[in-house]
Amino acid sequence: MAVFGYTLGGGDLSRLVYGPAILAIFSFIAGSLVLGFGVVKPMQMISDAFRAPSDGYAGNLVTNALICECASRAALFGAAVSGLAGFVNAYLKLGGDISLIAPTLMGGAVAPVLGALISAFVFRPLKQRFLTLQKQRILRRDPMPAKAVITDFLLVTAAVVISIVVLVAYLLKTVTYLERVLR
Repeated sequence: MAVFGYTLGGGDLSRLVYGPAILAIFSFIAGSLVLGFGVVKPMQMISDAFRAPSDGYAGNLVTNALICECASRAALFGAAVSGLAGFVNAYLKLGGDISLIAPTLMGGAVAPVLGALISAFVFRPLKQRFLTLQKQRILRRDPMPAKAVITDFLLVTAAVVISIVVLVAYLLKTVTYLERVLR
């Protein structure tokens, strides 16, 4: 997707990071966390994420995992809404100058990828960390086996790759449609 954003943006590197999509995704994350958990608990989750495990915050582990799950889903939902808005905006500009269509089309294509990346590489690992700490606290066993962590990582990576392939296929279909319309 980033390659399409780069080429649709005329080779401008700043087009690889689409500001409105990032703003929409983080707005959905912040809104859902504040409505679901208030302001204090998400801030405590952030501080707990960077603290060494101790029994001092053991009671918050399940709440922290729920916050991470909520943020992950909000990132995906915000990305879907932002992507849909980008595609609708691009279709509304059909028949006009290609320099106006390309950035909005690129924004629609990049937003779901950004949301998936934020979900998969920020909130899912944090959730897994909190759940693993909770499991260790309850069972007082050794840490989660590396095989299970690798399996979880591979499953998330496979989901991201599949979503990227689907988005690329949709974008290619959209680009061919645009070429036909603009000729």
